Amino acid sequence: MLCKSLLPKTFVAVIITALFCSAAQAVYKLETSAYDSDYAKSDKGIIGIRYLHERGSTSRIIQVYPGTPAAKAGIMPDDRLVSVDGLDIRNYNITQVYDLISGMPGQPIKLQIMRCRRGNCNTFPVNLVRMDMNRVASDNVFRVYRYGL
Repeated sequence: MLCKSLLPKTFVAVIITALFCSAAQAVYKLETSAYDSDYAKSDKGIIGIRYLHERGSTSRIIQVYPGTPAAKAGIMPDDRLVSVDGLDIRNYNITQVYDLISGMPGQPIKLQIMRCRRGNCNTFPVNLVRMDMNRVASDNVFRVYRYGL
């Protein structure tokens, strides 16, 4: 990267470049390790959905991640999230909805889901237990939760 792209023309520049690159890489590794260890310590409980939300409306679930509590409960893409633990989410913004959904691993959560198929809409409760994000089996799903990718 930056260190490989520097092509010094003198011996002194080579030494300075080597010292700079070694120090920069050491700092990067230290910051990355600190971030990783802090993240590993975090108690992030997830249910395994990706959704779109606009204040004043229910949230549309656009993806359900395999192996998560939402997938095991049968929640499907295009289902609508109506409430979380009895709170109507239409009055909340997307960050507030996320805060309602996420929590401590092992903590129960009650969702009200609306499913519309062929013109018929049914609303039903779904009881889940948040899972530890660090225990997500799929690396792709873990990256989505960790980095938002």
